[in-house]
Amino acid sequence: MKVARNLLFLVGLITILIVINVQIRQKEEIIDYGRTVLLRLQPIDPRSVMQGDFMRLRYNAQIQERSTLDKAGEAATSTNIPWNGQVVYRLLDGNIARLERIYKGGSLQPNEHLLDYKLQKSRNDLEFIFSADSFFFQEGHAKHYENARYGVLKVASNGSSVLIGLANNDGHIIKPQ
Repeated sequence: MKVARNLLFLVGLITILIVINVQIRQKEEIIDYGRTVLLRLQPIDPRSVMQGDFMRLRYNAQIQERSTLDKAGEAATSTNIPWNGQVVYRLLDGNIARLERIYKGGSLQPNEHLLDYKLQKSRNDLEFIFSADSFFFQEGHAKHYENARYGVLKVASNGSSVLIGLANNDGHIIKPQ
């Protein structure tokens, strides 16, 4: 009985380690081979006493076929926007993404790409989260990120993404000295 329990524990542990390593490798591949995309941010206060310095990200998710995604609480329920899904975006100059529409299947036009999102409740609104909703940085570096205007993502062809940094108004990744 004891041997079976130990064997079951060992199999479970190995399975967990395999799953974690596969997920890590998938993220590394997105970082290595993904398309660089800049998403416009709305200003947010960059402090958290309990967690250290970080910036809570709120994407300025304007979409072409409707007013805005991040202020669409009523619209989200009336148009049945899924809590998890994909948006279609186009790349403008400087790899800045312009969100076109919620993806509902079908083929994409030239220069259209997919980006995964999830909806999150926030106060009275629904926010669209792309990749991550916060960016952690070294303590004392908050002043470098105060003027961040873009979240810099690496996006795979299937729409999954990884946040790799924040960028200034010129689209350059912020790298504190």
